[in-house]
Amino acid sequence: MIDQEILFADKSWFISNQRTLYWPDREILILSDLHLGKSQHFRKHGLPIPSLVHQRDLIRLERQLDHYKPKQLIVVGDLIHAAANAEVQQLSEILRRFPDLKTTLIKGNHDRHKTMVFEQLGIDEVVDFLEIDGVAFVHQPIVKADVAVISGHIHPGIALKMTTKKQLRLPCFVVQPQQLILPAFSLFTGLDIQNQLENAVYYGLHEEGIFIL
Repeated sequence: MIDQEILFADKSWFISNQRTLYWPDREILILSDLHLGKSQHFRKHGLPIPSLVHQRDLIRLERQLDHYKPKQLIVVGDLIHAAANAEVQQLSEILRRFPDLKTTLIKGNHDRHKTMVFEQLGIDEVVDFLEIDGVAFVHQPIVKADVAVISGHIHPGIALKMTTKKQLRLPCFVVQPQQLILPAFSLFTGLDIQNQLENAVYYGLHEEGIFIL
């Protein structure tokens, strides 16, 4: 794992190439768009997606919790892709390893289940919007003049031109003065490389490092 310190909203944060954001002053680990259960959902509808895709995401999540040892985990939306299937239930096994961890879900457009379903997984708090120390957490990107905003939803990506005339597509963090958009944590998601924002710094994520554009 590789991480890098950045400044956002006059605060120090660590972005990692494993698609997480860590707020050291608050000891909070932040990520978005896990889409748990997506591979099993696709298999149910006839697409041969291996379960290994889902397992890799859960292994990465557990390693991030072991590494940072946060007091709180904030998921900025789309925790569950569709049905609360067997793959989704495996999240509770991981969270039981961290009994002192507070878990918060900012509901996304895929999180249509009743609060009780999330509570059964080990999620302590389910809200539509959260604000901590002048920083707002919401699933879909918005611009607010009075607070800095951290969001997810769009699965941002960048395309790097290679010498072979091909493109290397990478997930990324998008950082503006008042807005930070998280990459999708799940490896089983597409990337939006078309909608590039003005006055933004893009941090492309690769297994071997973090690229700043």
